[in-house]
Amino acid sequence: MLAHKCLCPPEAQYRCSPNDKTHDIHGRELCCPYDNQAMAAFYQKAYCATWEATPGMRAAMRKRRMGTLEEIAQKAADNR
Repeated sequence: MLAHKCLCPPEAQYRCSPNDKTHDIHGRELCCPYDNQAMAAFYQKAYCATWEATPGMRAAMRKRRMGTLEEIAQKAADNR
């Protein structure tokens, strides 16, 4: 189950799922890609009310939650 509530807009193509991973391979807690405060904490950025995660950060978080980011990194390492 998700550690944080889902803040994805209804029209989002990929929404949070109960099957998503809650921690990455380093043990860091994953969050909803639209939870700006949690995203700032994950990426170790100073958070203020106007800070917003970039589309790239959101995509990377979605991939981490689905477990595909590690697969992509492993394929890249295997091809070196």
